[in-house]
Amino acid sequence: MFRFAIALTCLVWLGTDAFAQPVIGSAAPNFTLTRSNPGGGTVTLSSLLGEVVYINFFGATCPICISDAWISEQIYQQFLTNPSFNMLGIDVWNLPAAYVNTTFRANTGITYPLLVNGRSTGIAYNMETNPVPSPTDVEHRGHVIIDQQGIIRYYAIYDPLDTLQQREMICVLKSLLDMAPARPMNAAISVLEESSTLRLSWLPDTTCPLRYTIYKSVTGDWTDLEIIGATTEPVFLIETLPDSMATYHVTAEYAQP
Repeated sequence: MFRFAIALTCLVWLGTDAFAQPVIGSAAPNFTLTRSNPGGGTVTLSSLLGEVVYINFFGATCPICISDAWISEQIYQQFLTNPSFNMLGIDVWNLPAAYVNTTFRANTGITYPLLVNGRSTGIAYNMETNPVPSPTDVEHRGHVIIDQQGIIRYYAIYDPLDTLQQREMICVLKSLLDMAPARPMNAAISVLEESSTLRLSWLPDTTCPLRYTIYKSVTGDWTDLEIIGATTEPVFLIETLPDSMATYHVTAEYAQP
C-alpha cells in the first residue's frame, strides 16, 4: 500500500539585492513632505520602515493622472485595513495644498493621503523631469511599492488605463504583506495507470502567478526534507517505486512580476 500525504502552505520570498536608484531592488530615497489636508502635518518615509508603502506620483492637473486615479484608489480600498500597509500620493507639480484638494482629489474621489511640494522627491524617483514642463513630462508619472526594509519592489511609469499594472501591483502587495493565496482545494494524489508515476494536483489561486516547490520526506517527520522539484503549474509528476513510503509537502510563493 502506498501512503502519501500532501500539505500546502505559502511562502514569501523577499530579495535584498541592491542596485542604483531608483530601480527595483534599490533603497528608496527618503523624503519628508506635507499632507494636503487642512492642518497638514508631515510624512517621512523612513518613519514607515517595517511597513509596506505604495506611492502614486501624480501631477494635480495631469489628465492621465486623473483618469488613472481609480486604479490606485481601488488598490487602496483593498488593502487599507491591513495595519502594515500605507499608501501615499505625491504631487510633483508643487501646487498649493488647497489646489491639490480642489483639483486632483475632487476630480478623482481619492481618499488616501496626498502629499504636496513633491517635485524634488519626484526627481529623486525619476517620476519628474527638471525643468518643468518638458516634452516628456506626462510620461514621468507612475507607481512605486516599497517593502518593509525600505527597498523598492515595484516601479512603473503610468500605462494609461492599464489594468495589467493594477493586477501586478496587487500581487506584489499581497506577497509583501504575506497575504497567503487561498488554500488550494481538492488537493489530490493519484497513481498514473499502469505505471509507478504519482500525480500531485491542487486548485491554485488564479489571482496572482504562483511558483510551487515540492518537498519529499520518507521518514514522515521531515528530518530528511528534500526538494524534488518546482513548477508554475498546479500539477507535478513524481516517479516512485511501488513499495515506497513518502510524504509530500507543496509550498506556494508569489511569482512577482
